[in-house]
Amino acid sequence: MLAKISPDSTMKLKGKKLLEQHDKTMYRAAKDGAIAYSTLHRWISDADNVEHVSLKVLLGFLRGLGLSDAEIESLPLGEVFDLTD
Repeated sequence: MLAKISPDSTMKLKGKKLLEQHDKTMYRAAKDGAIAYSTLHRWISDADNVEHVSLKVLLGFLRGLGLSDAEIESLPLGEVFDLTD
């Protein structure tokens, strides 16, 4: 997998897919994860134009989905982001 990643690769959050998998709305994930709804909405609704992702907010999103820190730590990057050339 890492062999396909280049300096020009991009990552896009699989936000909608993760919300569906964990049966959460954007509102509930933002509230439960103590993050701004507007940030999460932008990440999911305008993912092609998101240039950076704050680790603090990403952790809040994943916790808002109901994942424990241990589950987050073992979560493969490919389950959270689409990696493209």
